[in-house]
Amino acid sequence: MPNFFVSRNKKLQSVASLLPGDVMVYSMQDCVVRIQNPADLSRGGTGDFRASMIPPQTFNHTVAQVDATINDYDNINKRNIPLWLNGDYALRYAGIDKRLKDVERMVPQAGLSANGSLVTIILPTAFASGVRRIEASAACREAQVRAGSSVAAFGLNGTVASGQIVGATVTAVTTALAGNRFLPFPKGEVNSTEFHCLIDIKSGDISSLIGTNIGPTK
Repeated sequence: MPNFFVSRNKKLQSVASLLPGDVMVYSMQDCVVRIQNPADLSRGGTGDFRASMIPPQTFNHTVAQVDATINDYDNINKRNIPLWLNGDYALRYAGIDKRLKDVERMVPQAGLSANGSLVTIILPTAFASGVRRIEASAACREAQVRAGSSVAAFGLNGTVASGQIVGATVTAVTTALAGNRFLPFPKGEVNSTEFHCLIDIKSGDISSLIGTNIGPTK
């Protein structure tokens, strides 16, 4: 049986000691997420689920592009870039994770929690290998605050390699939230017993496990 290791950014050195068959378990709060509704053509949707998947690639976002995208919420100028959010925040912003809905001041973006939406997740390994976040400028953030909003989204710079980015349906994420809390990413076929990684979807209660070996397990 494989061992399952919980990891966060500061614990990534444990990846080097993994044995064949061992699996990394990442906390959702350490991942970077973009949720896209393929039917929302005004915000980059294509109408096609597969065409909306974000593949491994090199991102070259600039601060100016991030600012322009934040300031053009409805993409009127048709120049918006795909912005990203911290994983746990993204699920709440999309209205998928409702555990804090009565205590957190947040209005979810309509349409993102639809079953046909795609959740793209960049693993912490990408940032350990050099990918950087490109934040909005101070002027942009201040303008949003004056307008009664805030800025949580950011762009990316660097190469996200194969194996550092995975995708899931909203249905799979909500199932994990309602069930055993782990979102599995099998190797190869969906029903494979070999895993590329697991993501702890309920990242808020993972602190007691950080950096520990929670296996072997079935």
